[in-house]
Amino acid sequence: RVAEKIMFSLPNDFVGKPAKQALQHIMWRLIGHSEAIAFGAIHTDNPDNLHCHVLAVDGLESVETARKRRPDAKRVRRRDQLRMNERGRPKEVRKIIAEEINAVAKAYSLTRVHYQSYKDRGIALEPGQHIGPQKKAIDDRENLSSRTFETHQDTSKIRSHVR
Repeated sequence: RVAEKIMFSLPNDFVGKPAKQALQHIMWRLIGHSEAIAFGAIHTDNPDNLHCHVLAVDGLESVETARKRRPDAKRVRRRDQLRMNERGRPKEVRKIIAEEINAVAKAYSLTRVHYQSYKDRGIALEPGQHIGPQKKAIDDRENLSSRTFETHQDTSKIRSHVR
């Protein structure tokens, strides 16, 4: 892949500076001193759905990071920084995101988050189904057309009684 897209929710009380700070810290943790680059945006269009988008282009990790990873090696091969295609890496990234959000939450006394699933936390609940904007738009159109059909049927009933 040329770039990785990462989207994550922020607690709705992270308005303004806390949201910016959380996004900056997350991007720094993901990229660090590497050749990777990232662009981030905070979406506040819906007050009940504060979230961030990050577009990251992978690059090689720094020599210092590579040496820390393999301190005993004479020659160290630098690897990609993000490594989103590696097994288990998405879970690591979710953990990084949660850690940074919680650090900001602690500093501002705001809502904290969990990165683990209900199952991993031992909670006997079924996860909810996320309804994205496209599905919501389709459902809204279907609801509108069914309401229009019901209204048409009601009008037909009224006409039959009037005759």
